Amino acid sequence: MGLWFSMLLIAVLAGIGQDRFYAYLHGRLTEEVSISQAWVSRVGNTFAYLFKTVLVLAVGKAFCQAFWLSIRRDALRLGTISAIFNLLGNPLNVLDQELRKKRFGLLTLAIITWMIPLCAVFSPGALTGCQDTAIHS
Repeated sequence: MGLWFSMLLIAVLAGIGQDRFYAYLHGRLTEEVSISQAWVSRVGNTFAYLFKTVLVLAVGKAFCQAFWLSIRRDALRLGTISAIFNLLGNPLNVLDQELRKKRFGLLTLAIITWMIPLCAVFSPGALTGCQDTAIHS
């Protein structure tokens, strides 16, 4: 519980840090900011990737714990156990009927783990500062 909570806390702090960093930059001209536009992009990307990585680790750990609880609790077909075990690595394992019917929570955790990396696809590096001419035109 302590390690999982620590990872979740780091992810939340990274998200808040990125928000505060961009709130500081919002509305400022590029000349008013003490760091270059390249470093603004690098810092934003660092926050985004730290958030993504730590959150995926936390959800992956929760998936592993739920997996072992699920295996101990009920009898499952060997194919379903194999599908659950490989679920994070092979999305096609969602086609297993017993997995979809009896282990919806595990399936949900796996889908969350697959979707979290999308937060890094929409890179904060796409955000740029305002040029003086863009404000006054």
